[in-house]
Amino acid sequence: MDNICEITILGYAFGGSSFGRLTDGRVCFVRNGVPGDKLKISLTKEKKNFAEGEIIEVIEPSKDRITPLCPYAKDCPGCSYLYTTYDVEFEWKNKFFRDFLTRNPFQSEEITILPGVKASERFNWRNKITLSCRNGKLGYIGNDNKTQVPIEQCLLANENINIAIKEFDKNAATSNRITWRNSDKGIYCDGLPSCPEYLYTQLGNLKFAIPPKGFFQINLDMATKLVDTTVEFVKESVANDNTTTLLDLYCGVGVFSIACASAIPSLNCRGVEVEPKSIRAAKHNARHNKTAIQCKYFASKSEDAFYDISQGLPMDKTILLLDPPRTGVEKSLIEKILKKKPAKIIYISCGPDTLQRDLKLLSSLYKVTKAQMFDLFPSTSHFESITFLEKRP
Repeated sequence: MDNICEITILGYAFGGSSFGRLTDGRVCFVRNGVPGDKLKISLTKEKKNFAEGEIIEVIEPSKDRITPLCPYAKDCPGCSYLYTTYDVEFEWKNKFFRDFLTRNPFQSEEITILPGVKASERFNWRNKITLSCRNGKLGYIGNDNKTQVPIEQCLLANENINIAIKEFDKNAATSNRITWRNSDKGIYCDGLPSCPEYLYTQLGNLKFAIPPKGFFQINLDMATKLVDTTVEFVKESVANDNTTTLLDLYCGVGVFSIACASAIPSLNCRGVEVEPKSIRAAKHNARHNKTAIQCKYFASKSEDAFYDISQGLPMDKTILLLDPPRTGVEKSLIEKILKKKPAKIIYISCGPDTLQRDLKLLSSLYKVTKAQMFDLFPSTSHFESITFLEKRP
């Protein structure tokens, strides 16, 4: 096949690339295309069942194509939807989430998928970014995982971080990977020698201490909405089903359990996180937010500690909260969950593909009652979701 060809973009694929079909029927993935575009492309990779291409020319633009505000949009791999409107981006993210929950169904009952929650702002939402530092330049690593895309600012980062990037003394850097994180006391940069024990961030009416290199959601406004939704579900369960206990696995610095305990004085919470520094922060946060009597935290792998922390608890009155990394829940932990049989499960996910896998494993005992997408990462290919499960009758 000639390396140069024309293609009409049919849609977006999960992960952010657009796609169309070549004349031989193969799917071809094209970065920065917009559904409805007619493009001239150069094929960069050809396999038996698919191909990849780069845009040479936009022959006929889609009605939804826009000029991106970011000057690095063409080369930077971080954002997937900058050539279209946020309404179009949000529509496709909702579609991906719905497809993962309804295709290859793992339950016969109909799932209630609530309307997705839009981000308040498409830009300036990140309170943490990491850039590479090479030859006196800061930038992101390109799609080839080798090339640096030099930048002077990132439209996703909040304004304080962008000011810090411009003022950063590259000669003082102690690493070739520099992370900036916004906190209540200003910008922390881990590429410089000074290192506080904790950074502090406000989430709603609660304040959380975070180890400088610890995990915390990077979109605080949307994270607050996700936490509020979780709290409301637990409140309903306490009121309607006499729920007494929340088991918070992959608990980080204790955000979900502390928020629930703060809103529900009768709730007993136990949390597990593999990183000891995060557990120390969680205990600190429980004391600071006056929930230490209700919240107990343990440093361990969730799959190793689950049996121990659930001992003596009334599992028929217990909600299990899962907030795993993008790789999802370990199969060994799911097997233990199915044996202990907590009454309900709240699954917070940033990977709909691994969420689908785990829900299938849980489906022998649990059914999904409702689910909702939260766009915590606008302009990128990622999003967060919350899924509620109850035991089958």
